[in-house]
Amino acid sequence: HNGSQADLATWWSQQADALLVQLIESAQAVSPTIATAGSRIAQSRAERVAAGAALAPSLDASASVNRSNQQSTLPMGTTSQAALQASWEIDLFGGNRAARDAAQARLDSAHAGWHDARVSVAAEVANQYYGLRACEQLLAVAKQDATSRADTARLTELSAKAGFQSPANLALARASAADGNNRYITQRAACDVNVKALVALTAVAEPELRRKLADGAAAAARA
Repeated sequence: HNGSQADLATWWSQQADALLVQLIESAQAVSPTIATAGSRIAQSRAERVAAGAALAPSLDASASVNRSNQQSTLPMGTTSQAALQASWEIDLFGGNRAARDAAQARLDSAHAGWHDARVSVAAEVANQYYGLRACEQLLAVAKQDATSRADTARLTELSAKAGFQSPANLALARASAADGNNRYITQRAACDVNVKALVALTAVAEPELRRKLADGAAAAARA
C-alpha cells in the first residue's frame, strides 16, 4: 500500500468486506496512539517550518533622520540616512541546515510512526475480525454436532423405554449429548472473547457490533 493513507484504505477495501473496513476506520479514529502520532506530526511540521525559515534571505529597509549633538568627525547638523539592506543568513557551520534536516528527520519519523500505528491497529482489528469469523464457523459446526448428539440421546431414551436399548447405551448417549453441549458453550465463549476484543478496539457498542456482525454474516451467506 506504499505507506499512504489512501493506499492503505484501498488495500483493506480489496478484502471485499465492508464491515471490516468500517471497523478498521472506527478503531483508527479512536486509537490514542494515532492521536499521539498526529500531534507529533503537527509538532514536527512546525519545527521544520521554523528551521527552514532560518535559511531564507531577509530584507531590511530602514530610514532614519538623526540630529547629532555629539562631537565627531562630521560637522554638527542634520544627517539623513536611507539604507536598503538585503542580507542572507550565512551559515558557516551548517547549523541552520542541520536544524532543518533534523526537523525533516523528525517529521519523517513521525509520519512513519503514525503510519505504523495505523497499520498496527488495522492488523489487530483484522486479526480479531477474521478470528471471530473463523470462530463463528466452528461455532456453527459445534452447534450442529450438539444438536445431533441431543437428538441421538432423545431417540436412544425413547428406544430404551421401549426396551430396545440398554441403560448403558442410554447413559453413553446422554454423556455424549452433554459433551456436545459443553463443546458448543466453550466455542461460543471463545467467540465472545473476539467480539469483546473488537468492542475494545473500535469503541463500537457491543449490541450494535453484534447486529452488524450478524448482518454481515447474513449478507455473506447470500452472496
